Amino acid sequence: MVSSMLGGPPLSKSPALVLAWLLIGLVFTATPSGARHPLLPTTITPNTLRANAIDEYVKGNTDSALDIYEQAADLASRQYGGNSYYVGDLYYEMGSIALQGAKFQRAEAYLTQAVKIRPNSVTARARLVDLLLLRGRKDEAREHAKQAVIKHPDSLEAR
Repeated sequence: MVSSMLGGPPLSKSPALVLAWLLIGLVFTATPSGARHPLLPTTITPNTLRANAIDEYVKGNTDSALDIYEQAADLASRQYGGNSYYVGDLYYEMGSIALQGAKFQRAEAYLTQAVKIRPNSVTARARLVDLLLLRGRKDEAREHAKQAVIKHPDSLEAR
């Protein structure tokens, strides 16, 4: 027996040692190299939530992805400030996913927030223009397109 080879009592006579060896074995053999043990606490960050949202989106769960993105945006706003570029990027990603999923009301709210946080982002403003045109709101779309060209006159995306 392994325990008697190590100089300890036979495991069959010591239930506590058997349990200890099993628990140690779980920690060292049940997880792949570099992975966290599922029972150990993990830190939830905006990045981990964003990764989970992307994973849900890839699986085809758009609503779930957007819900998780909202959690990421809320946490990022508290940690980095509501006007941080990271929060703006999250809203842009949320708006793009909602637009692609034909969730136009959510897409407009997210993209409007992205433009509010990052008014110089040609990409966010261009995506909002696409949405407004799709919804038949040409005057609003034209105004956003005009703002993009004023801020970035050499940008092909703005034109």
